[in-house]
Amino acid sequence: MTTTCSCTGRNMDRLLQPAILMILCDHDMHGFLLLQHLSESPMFTGTYPDPTGLYRYLKKMEQNGLLTSRKQEQEGAPSKTVYHITEEGRHCLKQWEETLADYEQRLHEFLGCIREKL
Repeated sequence: MTTTCSCTGRNMDRLLQPAILMILCDHDMHGFLLLQHLSESPMFTGTYPDPTGLYRYLKKMEQNGLLTSRKQEQEGAPSKTVYHITEEGRHCLKQWEETLADYEQRLHEFLGCIREKL
């Protein structure tokens, strides 16, 4: 079995959105810091999501009204884009919580079925 097989659970990209929203609930942050926080989250356990994909996803989330961004000027360095969760983003995160709780129950039942077969 290769480590790139989806059965290893390493491909959790679908959960990138709730992970970003969860992190931004605490405070606004720029993309690189967000990337670091994501790598430390339970969904990524020390691995970094693809930075290019993350920035593309942040832009998409902003277009969908889940985030806003602003430029933060820095002396002697390029400006940083700082992201902020919107009320719509908070509502979306609440929906994720409900959806994931439902998935958790169904996964528990499914896992029981798998264990019976093995």
